[in-house]
Formats: sequence, C-alpha cells, structure tokens
Amino acid sequence: MADVCVIDGGYIGLSAALHLAERGYRVVMVEENRIGCGASGHNGGQIVTDFSGDLAPLERRHGFDHASRHRRLAGRPRRCCAR
Repeated sequence: MADVCVIDGGYIGLSAALHLAERGYRVVMVEENRIGCGASGHNGGQIVTDFSGDLAPLERRHGFDHASRHRRLAGRPRRCCAR
C-alpha cells in the first residue's frame, strides 16, 4: 500500500516522487508511457526572451508597481543569456 500516488512520470512527477520517498513516504507512480521520457512545455527548458502581452489588465488588477516589476523581470532571461 502506498502513502502517495504520483500521476505522471515526467520530470516533475519524478522529482515529486523522489522528494516524497526521501522523506519516508511510500510512493507509487502512474505513467501512460515510459517513465522519464519527455517534458512538458512548462519545464522543457525554454528561455522566454520577452513579454509581448498587454500588461494593462495586470496593472488594473494588481497596480502599477506590480505590473512594472513583471515587465522588468520578463526581460531578465534575455539579459542573462546576452552575457
């Protein structure tokens, strides 16, 4: 019997299962394909070099300071890769 069932044997699922097992949980994993093959678009290593979306809705909802910080942080990957 398992304490936790991790659904998805990709990078994030494997990481979750490993960390849980290291903390003493009995883990079972369910994966449709081969364990460890493939990555989702969210963890596949892309570097987004710019944010082209309209920040007006973000500014209306969270304020100018938050939207400005988001705009500034969105450009960091490009600046880091340019070094």
